[in-house]
Amino acid sequence: MFEKTEYEILKFIQQKNGETTVEEIQKSLGLDHSAIMRNILGLEKKGFIQTSESKKILYHLTDEGKTYVMEGLPERKIVEAVISLGGEANLEETIKFSNLEKNLAEIALGWIVKKGWGKILREKEKVKIKVEKKPEEGIDEKILKKIFDVGEASLESFSQDELKLIDGLKRRKLIFEKVVVSRIVRLTEAGLTQLEKKIEFKPEITVLTSELIVSGRWREVKLKEYDVTAIPPTIYPGKKHFYLEFLDELKKIFVSMGFEEADGPYVET
Repeated sequence: MFEKTEYEILKFIQQKNGETTVEEIQKSLGLDHSAIMRNILGLEKKGFIQTSESKKILYHLTDEGKTYVMEGLPERKIVEAVISLGGEANLEETIKFSNLEKNLAEIALGWIVKKGWGKILREKEKVKIKVEKKPEEGIDEKILKKIFDVGEASLESFSQDELKLIDGLKRRKLIFEKVVVSRIVRLTEAGLTQLEKKIEFKPEITVLTSELIVSGRWREVKLKEYDVTAIPPTIYPGKKHFYLEFLDELKKIFVSMGFEEADGPYVET
């Protein structure tokens, strides 16, 4: 038997040249996701359609990332402040001139050295910063601007050089990753053949009420079959151990300060 909703789904897929997504079907028919998926599973079991999953990785800016796009990265602010102060200045003077918080400025020093934008000099108890020229726009800054301009950027939109810095920006909590899973629906030959047939639909219900029984209308409607063999979605309730979460957080802090992660033996001398 063929249901009206199933027919509408098949017709919509045909209009989309035989391939579309669950999201597009849902938007077109105006039904909730569970109803669409129930009918799609029924059509797939009958052999009228085939489904597959497509994963897409998207990157968004955090609030901190958006702020740095508009105002500049902390290391950029420090470098520009030192240049304005003559190319060499002590840390306290630079922090005051750049209007940065002290802890943020100290983290920025690690990135200045790592990027080769300047040198950190220590004279007695004072820390000085030396910058010879204004650095060109970095790849990480270009990545942030690219995401800022489009709102969200896909993994495929980045070059190989940019992809190497994506993880670093994630650890600095300037961008975050979002995995979007789309279910692709394709029309089969059997489904196409079914659409060519003349079909009559009977009203279909999922719940038999007392009103239907008393009025006798139960004879005019079709009760939807319940598929007891349908496999429910898999749920993974596991959670990372709290100590591993602590280690991950500790690692992010050190990386954000400019340290690099390295693998080594179980015991270091």
